[in-house]
Amino acid sequence: MITDSYIFQQFQILESDFLDILDSEPMNPKDAQMGLGKSAKTWANYEKYPAQCKRHKLLFRKYNVIPRNCWDCYKVEINPNSVLELFKLVFLFRTDAIMRSNTMKFFLHPDKNIPINYAALFYFQSLTEAETTSKHIQEMIKTKINPNISIKVKRGCTDFNNFLPGYADVNLNWDSLVEDKEKWINIELMFDQRNEAKKIKPIMHDSYPANKYFNYKNFKVMLTWLQFAKSIGDQSYLKVTQTSLDFL
Repeated sequence: MITDSYIFQQFQILESDFLDILDSEPMNPKDAQMGLGKSAKTWANYEKYPAQCKRHKLLFRKYNVIPRNCWDCYKVEINPNSVLELFKLVFLFRTDAIMRSNTMKFFLHPDKNIPINYAALFYFQSLTEAETTSKHIQEMIKTKINPNISIKVKRGCTDFNNFLPGYADVNLNWDSLVEDKEKWINIELMFDQRNEAKKIKPIMHDSYPANKYFNYKNFKVMLTWLQFAKSIGDQSYLKVTQTSLDFL
């Protein structure tokens, strides 16, 4: 079991590494995202789509077309109940070999119309892999953190499911949901032929000062999580740090 005191001690180490070089520029809670594990640069089709999700979302925003590549994107979504549990997820998965061989993202849901405050995502390019790994994740969380944390397997981005209800359902697919397949295929082909995503920068690795597992940007993201928790009355942030958050 990951104890509260362990999280407090580990965050103290990060504070000693990065607090003195922290800048005063606030971070938008929507941007407070931390990626760990395998880089998206290792994904299939990276050479074809070096901007990855940014390219796909540009196509969607401009033409209301869900990219064909995104139908093979599966996620295990975890929704911790507090910021303390979010930190426990990060520290649990940072050293697990199976988890570090996958792409992970930890972030906030600051929008008030969403009842979920915290989330973690694991990305997969096959449903079988997502379902198999979700069982491993569930067992880890059950024994190490809290058996009552929500875990589910879904397809792709929420925006796509809002546009096309059923998209997130892994039991449905391109063939059953897309009515005008030829139109969508042609629009995406035209989008690429025009190179409309050329101005989007490829995925890059962070180049911030780092300790063994985390870098400066990770630390600033964590501080933003804590400030957000304080703002919504989640008192569990006090079990992560006693440092004043007023300077953020």
